[in-house]
Amino acid sequence: MPNPLLVSSREAARLLAISPRTLWAMQKSGEIPVVRIRRSIRFDVKDLEAWIEDRKGLDNGEQKYTNNNGRDASGRYLRKEA
Repeated sequence: MPNPLLVSSREAARLLAISPRTLWAMQKSGEIPVVRIRRSIRFDVKDLEAWIEDRKGLDNGEQKYTNNNGRDASGRYLRKEA
């Protein structure tokens, strides 16, 4: 069976080695990308991997995302221009 494209909040928290409550707070603040399917929240595995890569090398929790919680009009996360 191939790897899933989307994972649940519980699975995303496990993959990130954080508590579900921490993940929920990060999702509510717009700090971490989510995929909304009707009333369900899912996490794209590739977005999680990209989020981790973007976080590497940042000091003191500095944010790389800007503009509307770092999202474009379609809700996808943007990268801050260097």
